[in-house]
Amino acid sequence: MSKKVCLSLVLVAAAAACVSPVFAQSQSWSEVLVGNGRFAILNQFNGEAVLDRETGLVWQRAPLAEPITVFPVASRYCIDLNTGNRRGWRLPSIVELQSLTDTSVSNPALTVGHPFLNVDLDRYYWSSTTTSDNPGSVWGLNFAMGRVGRVDRCTSGGCGEPKSPPVAWCVRGGAGPDVQ
Repeated sequence: MSKKVCLSLVLVAAAAACVSPVFAQSQSWSEVLVGNGRFAILNQFNGEAVLDRETGLVWQRAPLAEPITVFPVASRYCIDLNTGNRRGWRLPSIVELQSLTDTSVSNPALTVGHPFLNVDLDRYYWSSTTTSDNPGSVWGLNFAMGRVGRVDRCTSGGCGEPKSPPVAWCVRGGAGPDVQ
């Protein structure tokens, strides 16, 4: 009987030793992580994705550079995305986008030490979070100041093109967009 317990403990210890150090240190809800300790560029994604150890989310390292004028196209862009030879991407919720910001800095209002590339400071980024008083709008985030604002989904005909179309920044993991 004791041999079985001992063997089980050896197998558990061996399995724990095989866990990648990047993922073994992921997600810390008990502390605020800053600088190099918070983000890890993922080699498993060919360096095209970043693990946020504080939230456990995986972000595109470089968001899409071109703006997308309508919400369904932005959502579909993330659904079809194949970054680092991985699928399963989606538009983030507004809370997930805000988790990347630091209110004590601006231009960009991103957490100090972030490894992200090509973040557009002139535009809002799409979120999947619908505004409660207008289902035709979602919340967007501008990373110059970390400001949240309304973005028209433009899902029906005749709404025209936004003056400054938002940009898509896709994410993997987490609870998804319906947690709001």
